[in-house]
Amino acid sequence: MTPSFDLAIQPWIPVIDKDGKPRRMGLQDVLVHAHDLTELDLPLPPAEAALWRVLSAIAYEITGLGESGVDPDEWRSRQERLVRDGRFDEAEIKKYFVGYSGRFDLFHPERPWLQDPRLRQQCAETAGINKLVLGRPVGVNGPTWWTRHHQGRQQPVPAAEGAWWLLVHWYYGAAGRCSTRKVGSVSSASRTAGPLRGRMSYHPKGDTLFVSLLASMVPPPQREQGEDRCPWEWSNLPDPLSPPPLVRGVRGALTTPLTRTGDAVSGLCVIATSTVTDGTRGALTRWLLEPKAGVYVGTLTRRVRESLWRGLCQSISAQGGWAVLVYSSANEQGFEIDTFGEYRRVPIDFDGLTLIAWPRQALETDETTEITEW
Repeated sequence: MTPSFDLAIQPWIPVIDKDGKPRRMGLQDVLVHAHDLTELDLPLPPAEAALWRVLSAIAYEITGLGESGVDPDEWRSRQERLVRDGRFDEAEIKKYFVGYSGRFDLFHPERPWLQDPRLRQQCAETAGINKLVLGRPVGVNGPTWWTRHHQGRQQPVPAAEGAWWLLVHWYYGAAGRCSTRKVGSVSSASRTAGPLRGRMSYHPKGDTLFVSLLASMVPPPQREQGEDRCPWEWSNLPDPLSPPPLVRGVRGALTTPLTRTGDAVSGLCVIATSTVTDGTRGALTRWLLEPKAGVYVGTLTRRVRESLWRGLCQSISAQGGWAVLVYSSANEQGFEIDTFGEYRRVPIDFDGLTLIAWPRQALETDETTEITEW
């Protein structure tokens, strides 16, 4: 039987009511009873900050305050009517969650909330539950004296707590190495940092959750920007080989971690390769300088960098060889590394830092010797 945990109705959100009593509710009930609740009470501050953004994005939709192209005076009139009503429209809330039935299920087989089910087939290995729960040792770390958790002891967590940690990773996840994902002939084992990592997320506080959410809303851009959707509302999952989706409004900006508002910012890029075909070399030198044979340096946007890397990996898949890509990134080290092909040094994640693993025999023999053991 397929497990299910629908965040719309399951009581996974700790809240405090007007009488000061702690309660637990699902997303739907939190919005229906927002006027009777004083605050969220999640034990993980990053998860609570993330949840404020999720609730704000849904509130924009159920109130109509997220509609672009609305005259500012009309927008304020709508907001004032909501203040006079003193609560969100329960019918609109239920209509919203019915319209996206199944999209808030933590374990949905096709569209698990804020997850990509394609990783089951595209990743040969998993990082384990310890990677999800921050503070637990991961990777090569063995047993430690301050915790019972280690790579050989993956202790599960309740679904509600798992949802909290999922929010933390969605917004505050560290950049660096992760499980290798292979899409077609392209493999990658790096991820970028969450949008709130290294940033502050401000949320006004009112007497009730209803007032707090209304106070956090600002008029969206007056110009029409197309469909403004949250990730769980997308018709299809994004192509992992394509640039991140465009942000088309305030709701997308609140909930989409890997986004772009136009052309990506350029960053330094270095590519080192073994012998490549003349066609591949021509594509690389069209964008990059070649100060030494097989070494290419330049400044590229993300779209161009990923396009060149895909083409290079396809060329290597056909003829053999190897390639290394180093590029600027907003993480602790300031860069990320991708490798492809028959390369003997492998980047690994060590608690968020990228280190290089050498084959054991490479330290004892010439690197041209066949490697049989790590």
